[in-house]
This record gives sequence, C-alpha cells and structure tokens, in this order.
Amino acid sequence: MSELSYQLGKCVAEGGSSHVYEILGSPHLLLKTIDSKTRIVPVNVSVDAAIRTIKGQEKLSPDVNLARIVEAGVKNDCAAVVMLKAPGTLIYGNNMSYADWSARVTEFAQVDQRVYAKAVSDAKQIMQAGLAVDLFPGNFFYDPEKGITFIDVNIGHSVPSLQVPFVLYPVLGVSKNNFVNEEDEENLDIITQKLIVAGDFDPSLVRR
Repeated sequence: MSELSYQLGKCVAEGGSSHVYEILGSPHLLLKTIDSKTRIVPVNVSVDAAIRTIKGQEKLSPDVNLARIVEAGVKNDCAAVVMLKAPGTLIYGNNMSYADWSARVTEFAQVDQRVYAKAVSDAKQIMQAGLAVDLFPGNFFYDPEKGITFIDVNIGHSVPSLQVPFVLYPVLGVSKNNFVNEEDEENLDIITQKLIVAGDFDPSLVRR
C-alpha cells in the first residue's frame, strides 16, 4: 500500500468514520480518510476495495457524472482515497432549515426533465459496472450547468432508485419537526413523476 503524499488543507466534510479534506495546490481534488478503528475494517481491506472501485469506474463512459476516485492508499495511518471534486452543492444540505428545504424542493421541481434523464442513465451505468450507489442525499451534488453528480460509489450491487435521495430521505428528515404543506407535496410529486418518466428504478419502493 502506497503512502499518499498530498498536503492536506481544511476538513470540508466528515461522517461517522471518515473525513474529507481539501488538497493544497489541487483545488479540483479532495482526499477522504477512512478510520479503520471506527469501522473495524483493516486498512488493507479498505484500500483494496477502493482499488477495485477504481477498476469498476474504468467500465463507465467518460460522460457519466461521477466524482471518480483517482488514487487509493494510506494517509496518517488510515485508508484514504483521492477523488475528483464534484461540481455544485449537495442536493440537500446537512441540517437544512424547513424554509431552505422547501425552497430546494421547489427548485428541483423546476429542473429540466433532461437532467433527471441523465441522472437515471448514469445510475444504470454505474450499477451495470458492478458499483453500488449509496442513496443517502449527502452522496449527490447538483449544479445548474453540470446537472447531478454521484459521489462515494463502491464495489457492490444496489438498485439505485433516485426517488430515495430526492424524495424519501428529505421528507423523513423534515417531517420530524415540520409539516410538509400542499405546495411541498405538489413539488415532490413533480420530482417523482420526472424521475419515473426518466426510467427510474422501482418507483413502488418510495412511499410518503
């Protein structure tokens, strides 16, 4: 396993067992470390999985909107990957207020059908390459010009219904403390229908 020599900048995101850093001098790249102690997965196993993911990515068409892993190795005694930075912002930000969430749903209801068609096509190609899409909303970015970009795919198999990150998870998140009003419902239905028209997987999986 190679030691990654990149100089890290500020931490821009973190999860239960991972941290994502800017790379000094390479604004188009990010470095993600995976804490093997937290995950109870040996470093070499995590690195091997990342290398297999890189090989899976090679089966994809270059125009698939995926923030690809470009290198895997070790950083600060942790398994780590270097990946391309996704354009745009998360489809739904962490700890969004209800007002911001509602505005985002309104925005996505107005997104051109072709954007959803491209995302569904990309999801199918990713699945056919033997890669699994994690359907948590934090793994999808949206840019008005570039469309929807996937991040953090892994070796595996999944049925990537995009109604899960765009409709199901967000509703569960805001419904704990807020009422989803009639306008929100209409916009969520528009998003759902656009995804179904685009050929999204298993629309019956999603129930609100």
